[in-house]
Amino acid sequence: MADSGIGSPTTLFGLPSTNYDTGEGSPSTLFGVAASSFDHGTGSPSAFALSFVVVAPVDGIYPDDGGEVVTLEGSFTDTNPYSVRLIDQGGALYPELVDCWSGVVAQGTECYPDTVANRLSFVLPPMPPGVYDIRVTYGPSAGLVHTLEDAIRIVPRNRSRATYRMRSNLAKWLARGRVAIQQEEGIQ
Repeated sequence: MADSGIGSPTTLFGLPSTNYDTGEGSPSTLFGVAASSFDHGTGSPSAFALSFVVVAPVDGIYPDDGGEVVTLEGSFTDTNPYSVRLIDQGGALYPELVDCWSGVVAQGTECYPDTVANRLSFVLPPMPPGVYDIRVTYGPSAGLVHTLEDAIRIVPRNRSRATYRMRSNLAKWLARGRVAIQQEEGIQ
């Protein structure tokens, strides 16, 4: 039976209180899952409060060859690993067979947030150009899903990004030219 507060009533708004916990930290069940990670008591983070935005790069534009790190910022308080998939406008999933890689050695496709629990990173697979949604799955048995629509745009790669990266690694005494696109004339 669920606990809906300090008085522990068995009903809330006239309904049996079996699917929620709004009390002071008393465990219950939520959709048949033990509520140890769904405790909505005082000061408990809500497992349903996940919301995030793409923060790196700011414009959300990536090349189609993959290997780029995408950083999401939000409230990633669940201690279970997060899984990330990308969905194109037609509903196809990328990568097709597994989740996106975490980019961390020995973690595979299990993405964990940083130590402050506000940033989650993953690595893009090679994908065709287009606009993609980001779907993050988390929680016990990965039963919770949050989707950020039209989150990133994949464009055909060009060599300018690699050129600037290589130039920035050369010694300054070499005539290396501009090392960032922001240094080009007319670009702000």
